[in-house]
Amino acid sequence: MHFPLCVRFCQFVACTASAIHQQAGKRRWVHFVLLFFVLTHLYRLSDPPNGFHKWRETDTVAVAYNFYTENWNFLKPRIDMRGTGNGIVGMEFPIYSYATAILFALLGYSHLWPRLLTVVGACLFLLGLYRLCKNTTGSDELAGLTIFLAAASPLLFFYGSKILPDVWALALGVHGFAFFVSWVLEARRWHALFSALCVALAAAVKPSALCMGLPMLGLLVQECGFSSLRQWRYWFYGMACVLPTGIWFYYALHVNPATRGYFYLGGNWGEIIAALQGKNFYQHALLTFPWELIIGLPMAWAFLYGLWKRRSLPRFYVFLLWIAGCYGIFVLLASHIATAHDYYTLPAVAPMAVVTAWGIHLALTHHRLALNLIAILALTLMPILTYGRIAQRYGKPYDFFVDRALADTYIPKHAKIVTYDRTPGMLLYRTGRKGWRIDRDTGVNGFLEAVHGGAQFFVVEKNDTHDLTPFKPYLGPLVYAHDIIAVYPIVMTSPPH
Repeated sequence: MHFPLCVRFCQFVACTASAIHQQAGKRRWVHFVLLFFVLTHLYRLSDPPNGFHKWRETDTVAVAYNFYTENWNFLKPRIDMRGTGNGIVGMEFPIYSYATAILFALLGYSHLWPRLLTVVGACLFLLGLYRLCKNTTGSDELAGLTIFLAAASPLLFFYGSKILPDVWALALGVHGFAFFVSWVLEARRWHALFSALCVALAAAVKPSALCMGLPMLGLLVQECGFSSLRQWRYWFYGMACVLPTGIWFYYALHVNPATRGYFYLGGNWGEIIAALQGKNFYQHALLTFPWELIIGLPMAWAFLYGLWKRRSLPRFYVFLLWIAGCYGIFVLLASHIATAHDYYTLPAVAPMAVVTAWGIHLALTHHRLALNLIAILALTLMPILTYGRIAQRYGKPYDFFVDRALADTYIPKHAKIVTYDRTPGMLLYRTGRKGWRIDRDTGVNGFLEAVHGGAQFFVVEKNDTHDLTPFKPYLGPLVYAHDIIAVYPIVMTSPPH
């Protein structure tokens, strides 16, 4: 009696799986993925630095704002935590902050523009990943599934609208890799120039982009033989990719001794070894970041299935080497990976999305109904569960421009301030002032150093649990309080007897 119903259900599942697989190979599927990504990132797109890693957003947009309001010299980016200095700091190649400053000048000061710039960068990354996967494997369907899974990755989904340069480094790196593939496989010589330019820019913004060097080398040796390693053009290409990064970071390290190391990447060998000896690095690098944030738990089975069936995918070794290159970089960044700095793992989104998409591709085309059904359910639930995974990362909205207006009313424009908060630079940026930032570690000693340097106001997060008792002898009555900000004048500049 129920047999026809079961047959119809089986036919429906098989037809749906086939339709998804066929649509994934068409151009309109790419348009659908891009539209999906843009529409899902319109939520709170004009927010100021907020939520998870808001301190990193603050660093980036503060540099852009200071380009816009103080000095347009590209080689001298400035931060707000400058004390009595000029704030010039060594940092990653500041092309993202500079582009944001240009948008401020052309379109007005709004946090919409840097966030929209990041969304555009994420879309360019998806397009580059589609082209790279298609040129490497020859499969339109696999490329389409890959960019859908990348777009639904919790890590890319969250950072796809953050005020950070990492997504643009990702986009430039993937396009550089795609140009490299077409140069090696199709002998398009001009693409070597485009590839070197993209990779050099990506690495100057985020040196972790150099993880692509391992799969590039593997592809070159596999396709052209070991004799290719003796050809000057490939050596020249490698130097064109790496030397600009080395030159820029050498300059960044020495541009201002007063702020040396503030924006510098990585950690010293002692910090790296200490991180590698602890369990947090391995928990994050092998469990939390890859399964929950890079591909998402609903796709773990597809990633493992894709690895199992690796022999049936042309040039699968490229993506395995890419993952290995990412983990080599993770070891060098162990002191960051062992903490909550998950945006350092963004380069792994691309190769892991390809492997996962291969597992989905096989499941959709398999003759077993169970695999078809699992693949359909995973593709349906993945975006929903992705948002559920990162929803708590969006902080409480606040009116940034009210903060600025109050600060302009009560704090003289050029007055130096000292802030006491958990988030570096956040209160300095919200008030639009320069000065010092202290925390519980620096305490009164750091406060007195700032006071002797000319700090006139003390700004604190009023809803925090900071103990202000040690500072009270130096403070006058509350000037104003708004949202989480409380501002006090500094009335005593030397320790009381």
